[in-house]
Amino acid sequence: MAGLTMTQPGAAAAAPQKQTIEVQAASPAVPTEAAAEARAKREILGKAKTSSNGMLLDQVEAKDQAQTNELASYAHSADKAAKKAIHGNVSAYAPVSRWTISSDGQLQHSIDAGKTWQPVAVAEKVTFRALSANGPDIWVGGAAGQLYHSADSGGHWTQVKPEFAGASLSGDVAAIEFTDIRQGKVTTANGEIWITDNGGQTWRKQP
Repeated sequence: MAGLTMTQPGAAAAAPQKQTIEVQAASPAVPTEAAAEARAKREILGKAKTSSNGMLLDQVEAKDQAQTNELASYAHSADKAAKKAIHGNVSAYAPVSRWTISSDGQLQHSIDAGKTWQPVAVAEKVTFRALSANGPDIWVGGAAGQLYHSADSGGHWTQVKPEFAGASLSGDVAAIEFTDIRQGKVTTANGEIWITDNGGQTWRKQP
């Protein structure tokens, strides 16, 4: 019985030690000057962190706005380019223009790919036999060296009189060949060949 009596106080002493640890862990310590200083530092750091996060957020928002502006600018440019391709590309959507000489020697023009033809007034009492067309640049020739040029799709015509070394074009024009608006050749029915490399401003006659 004496042994049992000595054991009980030991068990009772162990229980309060556990309770004391538990209480110390759960109860706040008494504030000290060092603790107050540490708390103040934590508050300052917390404010600094909040400020830093705010600055970072502003930077992210600014970056996102810049990317949004860049995408909007790109979309605007792409839309502008698409509109230009659709509405500004005249060559892709302009009517097909054609030129021909009728059986009676009259110059004719079509803007609907040859479905209908309209006569073109160039000069009175001239029968044409040859023509060449490079876009709006048109040349037509006829009897007795008659040669006419238009640089605006037939809106205005100028008579051209090739001359070289005292000779002038006088034979009936049988063919006109212009590879571009500057390089051209006129051939007459009697075999004369006249060449220009500056759009008809000057000519030379092949021997």
